[in-house]
Amino acid sequence: MFGLRIVGSDMPLSVSLPGAVAFGAVVAVPSVLALLAGRGRAGLYLGAGVASIVLSFGLSLFIVVMVPLGVVWLWFFVHTRPGHLLRTVGAGLSATVLAIASFVVLFLHLDPRCAYTYTTGEVRIAPQEEVGMESGWVWDVGGTSSSSAMLGSDIAEEVCTSDIVTWVEAAVSLALTLGAIIAARAIAAPDTEDHVTAGMPESPPS
Repeated sequence: MFGLRIVGSDMPLSVSLPGAVAFGAVVAVPSVLALLAGRGRAGLYLGAGVASIVLSFGLSLFIVVMVPLGVVWLWFFVHTRPGHLLRTVGAGLSATVLAIASFVVLFLHLDPRCAYTYTTGEVRIAPQEEVGMESGWVWDVGGTSSSSAMLGSDIAEEVCTSDIVTWVEAAVSLALTLGAIIAARAIAAPDTEDHVTAGMPESPPS
């Protein structure tokens, strides 16, 4: 995801980098949860599976990968049958909600930018005030758009977009993705507790 955002963007690296970092982190959340699930927190397979499937609908480019992976991780969850159902569901729910929030927060505020490439090869990022597009919360402004044009004079190309991911938005998103992983791991019961609970003999009736 990180590479695709960099390579597929018409904007300069300094503008596209925050979005690449943030989206890359969002895509990585289910895989990190699955990795932790294989290291003593089997209940996290539920969060990995659900988060992967839900996020795939927002990251349609990866739906053919994320949905099958989500199904596999859900199968692992069913196969391992971890105990502490409430803690497992809580971990999965918290991971999914925070992962979705880390994705949505990237689109809440529209920040238009234009990049001008001069015939000399110099690239200039126009301040938001020069762009001539509306900026603000998404519910107050219309939809997003992007465009590019070849111009005359000393400007060889102009690339504009109605929304970029700023470093502030990327930082908030990264905090939420980290929170999703930490919260899910803290809530999910260790496998040792599951095994002890499953292996305890029933108390004799008094």
